[in-house]
Amino acid sequence: MTTPIDLSRLPLPDVIEPLDYEDLLEERKARLLELTPEDDRESLAELLALESEPLAKYLQENAYREMVLRQRINDAAAAGMLAANRGADLDGVAARYETQRLDGEDDDRLRERSQLAFYQVAAAGPAQRYRRVALDAHPDVVAVDAWQQSPGVVRVAVLTRHTLTKEDASEDALTIGQALYPQPIDKNKATIIGGRGTPAFDAALKRLTADDVQPVGVDVRVSPASINTYTVDATVIVPLGPDPQRIRDAAHKKLATRVRELATFRIDVYRAPLKAALMVEGARTVELHAPTADIDRGPGEFAVATAINVDVEVRND
Repeated sequence: MTTPIDLSRLPLPDVIEPLDYEDLLEERKARLLELTPEDDRESLAELLALESEPLAKYLQENAYREMVLRQRINDAAAAGMLAANRGADLDGVAARYETQRLDGEDDDRLRERSQLAFYQVAAAGPAQRYRRVALDAHPDVVAVDAWQQSPGVVRVAVLTRHTLTKEDASEDALTIGQALYPQPIDKNKATIIGGRGTPAFDAALKRLTADDVQPVGVDVRVSPASINTYTVDATVIVPLGPDPQRIRDAAHKKLATRVRELATFRIDVYRAPLKAALMVEGARTVELHAPTADIDRGPGEFAVATAINVDVEVRND
């Protein structure tokens, strides 16, 4: 399956210039000294070193205005790029791809749908076309996976989110939702995975099976994503000296970021990357108690870490 380029991993284009106020100020001072007669340069350099000197203040103001101008040029250059722009500028670029921002849609999701626009013109139904169609259906469609199960049968797994009152959600649904999605400010509400009968999933199902989307002679079967939950339990071994609590906090934070990155379709969860994420500065080694084996994920499946337990043990050996 062809995968669109991950725009977040692209380096900034050369046209976008890194800016540093101090460097610009030093350049202005150096140029002024070059234009000054040699006999007066030393005394002028001493004056420019004084913050109270009016000429030094003028150069500071001049360097600041130049930095503002260069930043404006950077912003103008980025405004025409799908990978670098944001907000209303991104809306304009997305329009070139026949893509319009959905209600509440963030910039990253709009970029993803814009990249998938090329697959809309494909008539035979490549996997990325199904992704684009489902993402277009509702802003709460989070991720989509599509594959051919057998000749003439296409399976589409859809991951959606759904907000409801906490009392209407099961404990398992709340746990998985907290691991995957930012939770509402309202403490009585919760965001969980949406299934059949929820607005986002039903919108995706309706659109994927519409006559102008479903290829003739193809049986498109849409289902919720298959979720596999797991727990990470580890002990970080440290020598005498470093603060164990600081190491624990750093390891927990780094691991939490890593498992969120792994929570996507078809991504296997290997023990080695989990241990690597726990090897923060000051750690000697890591003992990973769970998961006890690598977790394999196939089409329509992904793994979610619903609990992370990190202990620190000090060993003087």
